[in-house]
Amino acid sequence: ESSKMSALGEMAGGIAHELNNPLTGVLGQSQIMLEKLSATDPLRETLGKITKAAERCRKITKGLLDFSRQKDYHFELTDITKIIDASLDICSSDIIASKITVIKNYGKNIPKINVSSAHVQQVFLNIITNAIHTMKTGGVLTITTRGVIANEMKQSQNKIATPSARNDNIQFIEISFKDTGDGISKENLEKIFTPFFTTKDPGKGTGLGLAISYGIVQRHNGKILVSSGSEKKGAMFTIKLPG
Repeated sequence: ESSKMSALGEMAGGIAHELNNPLTGVLGQSQIMLEKLSATDPLRETLGKITKAAERCRKITKGLLDFSRQKDYHFELTDITKIIDASLDICSSDIIASKITVIKNYGKNIPKINVSSAHVQQVFLNIITNAIHTMKTGGVLTITTRGVIANEMKQSQNKIATPSARNDNIQFIEISFKDTGDGISKENLEKIFTPFFTTKDPGKGTGLGLAISYGIVQRHNGKILVSSGSEKKGAMFTIKLPG
């Protein structure tokens, strides 16, 4: 899986670079022509469509470059809950507009971990945005964090760090995002992290957000998992990052 993602990243980067120059020309020339036309010129509508299409392509190439550029990481000890809260703040207007209730189940005594904050926030934003999209008529987003203790890992994968547990015993931090949205079908679960795969309507998504997230988590030596009871029963994304 790692080799496949690496090969796809190289290909995506090459395609994006090849497309960027002609796209810049199309977008630039169409904008210049729009500035020269009068407000009543019938060509404005056609040029407007060309500009919007070029901007859409520019967004796709940016996604391709983000997918291929697994660099510029700046690791530092960070409180993971602060990154979650910052991500929620960015999405707050959409959360309110979509009538979504956010429940925070943050674990106690979870230590700071060594991450590239900007990249991890990108992962959280992708997941939160997808959750908002899938809860079109309102719902609940439950975010849970917990620390799994190293000496308990052999006995169970589901043990939670207690307030009395020493921070240096924590093997990894687990962050889960559970929504009450449309859910994911079994066949789509297997494709969810595949580049360019999307269940959104045409023009609404590039299908690169979760693929990029997969690469970011992998770069942190972590794991990202997804589960869903079935369609209409919500979904849960779980991220595991080394403690």
